[in-house]
Amino acid sequence: MGEPAVGFGGSGDSLWARWRGALCLSPATFAAAARDRRALGQAALTVMLGGLARGLGAFEDEAALGLLSGVSIGILVWVLAAAGVWWIGVEWLGHASELPGLLRALGLAATPLLALALCGLLPQGPAAALGAGLHAWAALCFAAAVRAALGVSALRALGIAALALALSLLLLGSAASFLFDPVFLD
Repeated sequence: MGEPAVGFGGSGDSLWARWRGALCLSPATFAAAARDRRALGQAALTVMLGGLARGLGAFEDEAALGLLSGVSIGILVWVLAAAGVWWIGVEWLGHASELPGLLRALGLAATPLLALALCGLLPQGPAAALGAGLHAWAALCFAAAVRAALGVSALRALGIAALALALSLLLLGSAASFLFDPVFLD
C-alpha cells in the first residue's frame, strides 16, 4: 500500500480537502496539517497562491511588482506570524507545539486569500469590501489554526493570533518604513 495522496486528489489530506476544511474553520483540518510533516509544501503553496491572488487582484494598479510583493509579503507575514505564535503560545504561555507544525497549520489559514484575485474584476468600492472580508476570514482561519495547533480555547487562540499578527505587521511596517525612507533612497 502506498502513502495517502497529498496533492489534488480526493483523500482527507489532499490540498482540496484541506482548503475546504480551512474555509470551514475545521479544527480537525488544522490539527491534521500540524501533525503531517508532508503538509509544509501545501501550506507554502497556499501562502504563495494567496499572495499571487492579491497581486492579480491589484494588477491594474501595481502590475508585475504587485505579484512579486504579494507573494513576498505573504511569505514574510506567514513566517513572522508563526514565529510570533510559537513565541507567545509556547515560550511565553507554556503550550506545547513545534514551529514546523505551526507553519503547516497557519499556512492553510491563508486559504480565503485565494479569492483576492476576484478584486481585480470589481469596481474599487466592492473590491475593497471583498478584500477586507477575505482578510477578516483569513484572520479567523488563523485563529482556528492557532487553536488546533496549540490546543487552546477559542478566546485564547484569538488573543494569541491577534497579537502575533499585529507584531508581524508592525515588524514589516517598521522594516518597510526604514528601508523606503527617503533618506536611504537618495
